[in-house]
Amino acid sequence: MRIKIWIPGAIDVSQTVRIEYTVRNALRFFDPDDSNFEAGHDELYWNVTGDEWEVPIQVASARVRLPPEASDVEARVFTGPVGSTARNATATKIELLFYFDTTQPLGSREGMTLSLAWAPGVIARPTAAEKINLSFRANWIFLIPILSFVVMYQLWRTRGRDPSRMAISPQYEPPEDLTPAEIGTLIDNSPDLRDITASIVDLAVRGYLRIEERESTGLVAWLSGSTYSFELVKDQDEWTELQPDESRLMGALFEGGFRKVVQLDDLKNEFYKHLGPIKDEIFQRLLRLGYYHHRLDKIVQGYVGAGLATTVFLILGLGFFGNSVDALYLPLGLGALAALLTARPCRSSDSASSCPHARYVGHESSSTCWGSRTFSIVSNPTAFAA
Repeated sequence: MRIKIWIPGAIDVSQTVRIEYTVRNALRFFDPDDSNFEAGHDELYWNVTGDEWEVPIQVASARVRLPPEASDVEARVFTGPVGSTARNATATKIELLFYFDTTQPLGSREGMTLSLAWAPGVIARPTAAEKINLSFRANWIFLIPILSFVVMYQLWRTRGRDPSRMAISPQYEPPEDLTPAEIGTLIDNSPDLRDITASIVDLAVRGYLRIEERESTGLVAWLSGSTYSFELVKDQDEWTELQPDESRLMGALFEGGFRKVVQLDDLKNEFYKHLGPIKDEIFQRLLRLGYYHHRLDKIVQGYVGAGLATTVFLILGLGFFGNSVDALYLPLGLGALAALLTARPCRSSDSASSCPHARYVGHESSSTCWGSRTFSIVSNPTAFAA
């Protein structure tokens, strides 16, 4: 426990501050096997000053009143840093009171701890149920990771678990009105670079551009062998039948139709700038067609952002509050970790309309995409060697 008190005008003056508080579960109870007493003993073991003060303590004292029934009382006092057995203090008994006083100043991060032990029977020992209750009240915060895991598991079980995949049969035609990049996105829920590459090949097959392989010369030929060039076949005014992601892709390749021929090497440091908008178009169209209810990448980014925000909060909180709340960070951190590890967007079947983050409306469409890919692999295995 750490208390900060502000006293107005406390400059070169002596002030007395009185703090009253009650501590539960402050006594320790020892059985005969763990005690120097034949019948065991009860003990008050109390760190009077704390041992994390940066400033020295000139004088420290404590007064303890025991019940009159206490017998065979043993009093001890320790001073110094954590683990020290120094006894630079006195313990004096006057009637029912025990007085503890330091005999020399305490340095930085030094403290005074007292110990009073007496024969059992004076104070009723807690029952097993009371011990469980006290332990729960003292450590309830460590239930946060368990509760977080249970909640996230329930969310996954009801809204995030994938339905069983339907039987996959080869499809000899791709799904209607879907571009290769959209099909690839439906298969693994991510518009990868190879999906966009497949769209480039598809555009060439449909006559919008021409792909030519050319032999490189000089050092480039030794390093990479051959290179490719892309030639625009249909001008921009003929792109009206293209889907938005295809139109955006053509614009990225040929600068909106102003370039007629572009070398693959010329795209290495430029094309990546257009990947974001192309992926946006892919997701937006799949959303409009009902294959997704929400963008998967945004959902994942939300969870990652929440995890990073929690991490920053814990780091900043540790720096601001210091060691006074160290006990909070482990359970909070484990709770956040449990939430992040169990959080994932869900697939849903056509009937799972309750899923707010459905990956796609009908997993039958995904099976069709896999079937189309299966036929493509069988008919042209080298294209999928990577």
